[in-house]
Amino acid sequence: MLPFVLLLGLVIGAVIGQSALGDAADKIAQKQNELDRIQSAEGPLRSQIDEMNAEVDRLIGEESRLRQEQAAAEDELARKQAELDQATEQLNAQKAELARIRAKLQKAVGALEQLLINMYKANDPDLTAVVMQSASWSDLLTRTEYIDHIQQYDNEVVSRVRGLRDQIAALVDRLQVTHDRIEAARDAVAAKERQIASQRTQISQQQSQLSAARNARQGVLNSLLRKERQIQTDLSEIPAPAGHATIDSSGDAIPPANAPLAVRGAIEAANQIDDLPYIWGGGHGSFSASGYDCSGAVSYMLHGGGFLSSPLDSTGLEVWGESGGGNWITVFANSGHAWAYVAGLRWDTGGPGGGNGPRWSTVMRDDASSFVARHPAGY
Repeated sequence: MLPFVLLLGLVIGAVIGQSALGDAADKIAQKQNELDRIQSAEGPLRSQIDEMNAEVDRLIGEESRLRQEQAAAEDELARKQAELDQATEQLNAQKAELARIRAKLQKAVGALEQLLINMYKANDPDLTAVVMQSASWSDLLTRTEYIDHIQQYDNEVVSRVRGLRDQIAALVDRLQVTHDRIEAARDAVAAKERQIASQRTQISQQQSQLSAARNARQGVLNSLLRKERQIQTDLSEIPAPAGHATIDSSGDAIPPANAPLAVRGAIEAANQIDDLPYIWGGGHGSFSASGYDCSGAVSYMLHGGGFLSSPLDSTGLEVWGESGGGNWITVFANSGHAWAYVAGLRWDTGGPGGGNGPRWSTVMRDDASSFVARHPAGY
């Protein structure tokens, strides 16, 4: 039998231990109740934030579209400028060729004029006169060959003059075609420059609207986030995921065997875009894009799991879902960047600068404390 004093000590210790545990549980319950109260009272506020999120996302998508159109227009301008430079170079070469041929023509015309003068002065004899004046058969052959030679030379000079004139006429036609092409290219370059200037103005206006929308939303968010962050810090650390995914040789994530269907859907969606480039604004305005930015990639992943119906930017993701880390999916967001842990893997574009686009990684980030952690309900 235990001594009475020892028994009394054990009873008192048990009571004190139960009291301490009870106090801790009460504090956690109190904080959780406070969080639930805040979240239940934020219905109108969340509705307002949702509308602001939709407007910000629309503006991001529109600005991204304008940026891509501007890039395409600048590429087209570069092609048109190269075409203009090539046509100008060709025109200059044709002008030089025309000058050379004109010089040859001038020389040939001079020779032709001199030939005509010589023929007029010589009073060229006919064949009968040549025969009558020849002293012998050999003299006749010599005189005849000389006359044939003169006539052949005359014909060559005339043909050369005609040929040079034909070349000049054809070259002038080509010069006109080249000139017309240069004028068309110049008009196209000017039109593209006007288009790009207009697009830059639209982008500037779009950026102003986007900045104003984000500032307005931030004011609404601050009052909500201030309390949630404090309570989130007081409650608990982010729980470890229930299962760990792996990455295969192609860079795709393989979900763990015990992953819920929604988590599998999120992973499969991310796998569809994990080889695409980083494009600012990609995945906003529409989930379908040729490249994605950080929040666009996270939104696409969440949409694949059925957790998100329309894209959100990084600030919008700060108040999406439920506060704190999830068991399967945790989204980290602040005003400049967004990324996520999904079944133990990191889903990230590499940072605000873009990186190589959305990719899976087993390397965890060491700056999670500078982000707001959110998770989908139940996951």
